[in-house]
Amino acid sequence: MTHRTASPSIRIALTSVAAALAACGGGQNANPDTATVTVTSTSGSPHGLLVTMARTATAGQPTAVTILAFNPSGGAFAGYKGTVTLTTDDTAASVPAPFTFTAADRGQRTVQVTFRTAGLHILQATDENAATDTGFTVVASAAAASLALEGVPAAKAAGDTFAVTVAARDAFGNTATGYRGTVRFSSSDAAAVLPADGAFSAADNGRKSFALSFRTQGAQTFTVRDIAVSGLTVTSAAIAVRSEAAARIQLSLSGSFKVDDPHTLTARVRDAFGNAVTDFAGTISFATTDLAAPSIPNAVLTGSEGGVATVGNIRFYTAGVQSIVATSGSATGSIELAISNASAQALLLSGAPSAVMAGEPFGLRVRAVDLHGNLAVDYAASVSFSSTDIFARLPAPGPLSQGTRDVAVALAKAPAGSISVTDGSLSGSTGQITVEAGDVVAFALQGTVTATAGAPADVTVVAYDGFANTATAFRGGVTFSSTDAKSVLPAAHTFTAADAGQHGFQVTFKTAGTEGLTVASGAASGSTSFSVGAAGAVSCAVSQFPASAPAGSQIPLRVTVYDLFDNVSTGFAGVVQLTSSDTRAQLSPASAFDPSSDRGSRVYSARLLSAGPQTVTAAESTSAFSCQATVTIDVGRAQFVITLPVDVNAGADANGTVTVKDGFDNVITDYAGAVTFTSSDSLATRPADVTFDGTQGGSVTISARFISLGVQSLTASQIGEVTITGSATTNVHGFVYTDPPAGGKVRLVLNAASSTPAAIQLDLIVGNGLVAAYGAGFNLPLAGDRAVAGTPLLVEPAVASFALGIAPKAVAAALPTSGPAAGTLLTGVSQKASGAGAKTTDTTLTVGAVMYSVRLALAPTAATGTIFDGNALPVGYRAAVRDRLGKDVAEMADFAIGQLAVR
Repeated sequence: MTHRTASPSIRIALTSVAAALAACGGGQNANPDTATVTVTSTSGSPHGLLVTMARTATAGQPTAVTILAFNPSGGAFAGYKGTVTLTTDDTAASVPAPFTFTAADRGQRTVQVTFRTAGLHILQATDENAATDTGFTVVASAAAASLALEGVPAAKAAGDTFAVTVAARDAFGNTATGYRGTVRFSSSDAAAVLPADGAFSAADNGRKSFALSFRTQGAQTFTVRDIAVSGLTVTSAAIAVRSEAAARIQLSLSGSFKVDDPHTLTARVRDAFGNAVTDFAGTISFATTDLAAPSIPNAVLTGSEGGVATVGNIRFYTAGVQSIVATSGSATGSIELAISNASAQALLLSGAPSAVMAGEPFGLRVRAVDLHGNLAVDYAASVSFSSTDIFARLPAPGPLSQGTRDVAVALAKAPAGSISVTDGSLSGSTGQITVEAGDVVAFALQGTVTATAGAPADVTVVAYDGFANTATAFRGGVTFSSTDAKSVLPAAHTFTAADAGQHGFQVTFKTAGTEGLTVASGAASGSTSFSVGAAGAVSCAVSQFPASAPAGSQIPLRVTVYDLFDNVSTGFAGVVQLTSSDTRAQLSPASAFDPSSDRGSRVYSARLLSAGPQTVTAAESTSAFSCQATVTIDVGRAQFVITLPVDVNAGADANGTVTVKDGFDNVITDYAGAVTFTSSDSLATRPADVTFDGTQGGSVTISARFISLGVQSLTASQIGEVTITGSATTNVHGFVYTDPPAGGKVRLVLNAASSTPAAIQLDLIVGNGLVAAYGAGFNLPLAGDRAVAGTPLLVEPAVASFALGIAPKAVAAALPTSGPAAGTLLTGVSQKASGAGAKTTDTTLTVGAVMYSVRLALAPTAATGTIFDGNALPVGYRAAVRDRLGKDVAEMADFAIGQLAVR
């Protein structure tokens, strides 16, 4: 430190501060806050300047500085009037302008100096005479007014850590060494790794270092702020953050996300922090979890694509959650997608067992699938079901939900059937499912339905379940019974595996006519009727022959032939010759029996002339058998002579006369007596009794109606004297119906009990193989105007096969006599779909049951000939049995129809 006096020629050099302080007279007792230099002038009144101020100051705070002008003795130079100029090395300091001492100052003046730069600073006072003095002070920084950043890099790689220094500054740019605040970091990079809040300590002296790193590519900044003082904040300049090496691949897919549709895959190469690696060069390979789909080709990047690869025409074949994985070196990436199905291309039926029991329900699942078998969950169309089994139980049509529908179905007809489903466009099927027969509920007896008395007839017993399937697993025992008490029946039989549900037997009937055969096993049974024909004739008998007769009268007699079992041998076609003990007898000539009309019994006549007992013998032409009857001939007594038409139709009026004659063929004109009539035809309507009173001239007209076919006789006898008698014969023509041969799902057969040659009833019955139906009918042209409608024309059976309900019924029959359908027998019955007694399901039919009957009457003038023949049915014939859907379960070819003729 140097103090100067007013005389510039005097120099005092202080070699050390200590010496200067001592020279100022303080020594060890000097005031530590002041410095004084005394200069003695050797010429005039020498003086000096003394600057006194505090040893420390605060930047920005005024500091008091005292300037003392002293005389050579060291006292204040009270008369000092110099002008003093203050200067300092703190260029930011505020110092007063030069000032001039006045008398009032008495050589000492205090002014204010404000330092702004921290550190050791000097203040120099100089007057115009070059007197000078310098003071020293240490300026401390003021309180922190701002924050500054040091060491901020211009660029960094994502993830790289770097250090920065945060400096607290006062208002004058000095480091605020006394700053004790806590700072917090934030960044434009939301992914940046920032330091925790940092508290400044005394050791930091207002400057503290921190480490941080950025992770997001681009220009990023960070900001530091005091957590308590809102104005203390600073933001860095932008730092260029570049990406790291490729670490992962980001995938995205555009498209419909549906099976079969094309999609576009975009792969973006990223570093570990998700930044685009725009200069990436390499090959990206792809793999998908959809193993059915086409493979995805590799993508090759050269570095000019900005790290983005695009692959088109990506297709999926499997619906559901699918993934695509991309790989390039250690960089990988994946995307998971929900792929929906394509439009439905097929309907599938699943869950079908390989075999089912007839009638037992089982479950099926209907699935709509696209071309690749994916479930079409967006499919909701209504579907309907069908089956190759006409008796299958099927669900009602209905929609699918989410592409599926569970249904229950049942197959009924063995050996196999299938279920199909369709929406009108798409369809599917189960394929063939084996149908196994259920438990036995009925038996059918199959074979010929005709037999000959005494000859074994073959019959096959078939066990059926409730759906007319042969019950091949049946192992029960069966027994037989028959309406023919003389029949020889099969022994009881237990079915075996070898029978496979059916077994053949033989039965021998001995009684001609319609005989029934029944087989049973527990509650299950079955029956059929056989038309048993008589065996060959082995004997004969004469009947309807009077015990006595007038000579010359025409005496009828009936010759009936019998087989070994006393059945009338209806099939006999041999020749019978009459002989008599009366050599003058006039006998019917030898004639052959006609099986179609005579049916084993034929009426002959004899005119005997010789008195007394006489015999008439009937002998088979080969003398195989013979028979005879005796009559007593009275030559003189009266006799009745009857005239009848040669031929007459059954049921038609046969008009004739009764004439009373004597034994020599003379009319007894005055005959008086009562006459009654008998006939060989037990069904005939005989003439009413006639009373002759002598006025009729011995002759009256009569009328009779014969019913039975063949030669029939009418006998007149005097009431009270049966020996006066007379007979005549006529050839009666009528209906003859021959049942069809065995077989047929539907059979038209004769109801013998309700038929005569004049009026016939034909039953339409259920044959083998017809299980269930809803209605039946036939249209049958009749030839030759030989038949007319019976009364009634259609007859419902006592035990109905169909549920026909109550009136009005769906029952109709007609035999038009004019119009397009003239001469055609029109018949039909059906269950009712609605109304009283309606039934909307098919009815199970029993073999042998009558569906309905028709009655025909013989036209009075009908000529002999065929009315219809089942072996040669005419154009216009129609027949069917149908189910509830209108489908034929029996067609025309399934109807077995016999022959109806007038004989």
